[in-house]
Amino acid sequence: MLIGSVFLANAKAAPGTVIRLNPSNITGLPDDVFEVQLTIENGYDVYAWGVDIQIVPLERVITPIAYLEGPYLQGIGIDTIWPIPLYDKVAGQAKIGCSRSGPVSGASGNGVLATVTFQVLEAGDSPIGLINIKLIDSYGNLMPFTAYDGSYTGPTLNLVKKEVLPSRTIAVGTAASLKSSVKNTGTVPLYARVRWDMIRDDGVMFNAYAGQSFWTQAPPSVYLYCNAYTGHYSGWGWTEVGTGPYLDAVGDGNYLQAPDLTNYNWDPVTGENDYPAGFPIVGRFDFEDIALAGRAVSNVALEAYVRYDAYDEGLDLDTYAKPNGEVGPTTWIGSEWGTANWGWNEPRWIGSTWSEDNPLLFTEAGINAARIRYFMYWTGDNLPHGNAYIDAIRLRVDFSPVAPVDPPYLIVEPGQLVAMPDALFYPMIYDVGTYRCTVFAEYRYFPPPPAGYAAVWNRGIKITPTFKIFVRP
Repeated sequence: MLIGSVFLANAKAAPGTVIRLNPSNITGLPDDVFEVQLTIENGYDVYAWGVDIQIVPLERVITPIAYLEGPYLQGIGIDTIWPIPLYDKVAGQAKIGCSRSGPVSGASGNGVLATVTFQVLEAGDSPIGLINIKLIDSYGNLMPFTAYDGSYTGPTLNLVKKEVLPSRTIAVGTAASLKSSVKNTGTVPLYARVRWDMIRDDGVMFNAYAGQSFWTQAPPSVYLYCNAYTGHYSGWGWTEVGTGPYLDAVGDGNYLQAPDLTNYNWDPVTGENDYPAGFPIVGRFDFEDIALAGRAVSNVALEAYVRYDAYDEGLDLDTYAKPNGEVGPTTWIGSEWGTANWGWNEPRWIGSTWSEDNPLLFTEAGINAARIRYFMYWTGDNLPHGNAYIDAIRLRVDFSPVAPVDPPYLIVEPGQLVAMPDALFYPMIYDVGTYRCTVFAEYRYFPPPPAGYAAVWNRGIKITPTFKIFVRP
């Protein structure tokens, strides 16, 4: 492809000077290494040259790994200057050039300006373009030329257009199945996934992948209330008011009350105290179970409905948990706190949420196994505080707008056409409108590229269907 031509009235090069790559087109597979020569034809009095080689940015397909000065400007008794080539991987540009040194004429004829070695990192194609080319004669003039790009062709994967079958109309309250199929046109297995980018007619944008269930807004949070209580400790401590399980509902007359700690002392330096049985401790609490039903958990938080007779920063209900039922270590998950008025509060003094510290809480089994081990009433000073009360506790389960959160993928064999899992869209009343979609396959090599390089996803040819969400009469 013709990419550049410069003609100056005082240029001394003969007409027909050509800059090209040899070979101009390369085919290969990931991990391959190949060389491309930058050549010149019909040059005349070429004293210096410079070229930027353009490839796909961010090392998404290929990357240059070695550069070698060609012999074109070299000769008996002639010195050359070969600056260290510069590679900008963000822009995908390698800058190379060379010059003769001293009062000598330029080179003429045909030859090799440079050899560049590339390594293949990922599946996909890449241009090997020649831009910002400069030829300079021995008088310092820019010289005319014609230049041609090259290319690298690797394994690719694309959507099969007739297999992209979104319904054109979708009723609110009906799960819409967005379908897609892909074909591996290469000679090696490829990871494959399909992405849907959607823009509603009012400008709202969102995306999802084949195999995900998705909402334009996250599904409402679910609250799991306490449904069982086991008093592990007896003697001095909390008072059980009413009947068990005590912390299952607000305002039912069943609650737990911690004693006034005014008459007991705690030394913040030594940690020693003169409480009759250490800190006043409660017991173990179980919660209602949950069925995720295709939803993905984004956060699990403990909330307590708490009140104190008096409130200051020294009041805390230290909370501990057995995250996996009765398995594993007991973990501190913060301190429930309150004011003189009843209210729901999350623990304080922790740097992260409970679910961030315990990844099993992102699973249905992990949530259903979670137990709060006990509460300890703690004060940081010796001032009068009065009693503390807990009327209810619950787990708040927040959801992601997509499930699963990580986009699923399939491994597609060479030549194979595969129907991808449906993307399931659950439209609500606020989703009514017309949606313009951009759908494309994303693919990468299997296995991933060498260590030190990112495993990126390249995109295939896009398809642009539309659909409409309406309210059924």
